[in-house]
Amino acid sequence: MLIEIVGYSAGITTALALLPQVIKSWRTKSTKDISLGWTLIYTFSMFLWVAYGILLKEIPMITTLSIELFLYVILLTLKIKHG
Repeated sequence: MLIEIVGYSAGITTALALLPQVIKSWRTKSTKDISLGWTLIYTFSMFLWVAYGILLKEIPMITTLSIELFLYVILLTLKIKHG
C-alpha cells in the first residue's frame, strides 16, 4: 500500500509540474521558447514509460504516466500548431 501511495504521489506531482506550461502555452498560443526536439523526445519517453508500466502491470505507473503522456501530446500539438 505504501509503495502505491509513493508511486501515485510521484506521478501526480510530475504531472502537476507540467500543467502550468501546458496552460500557459494554451492561453498564450505561444511555444516559441519550448524546444521541439525536447518535446518530441520527452513525449516518446513518456510513451515508453507507459509501455513499461503495462508490461509490469503497475497500475500507479500506468495511470500517472498516461496522464503525463496526454499532457505532453497536448504540448507537442501546441508546439507544432503555434511553434
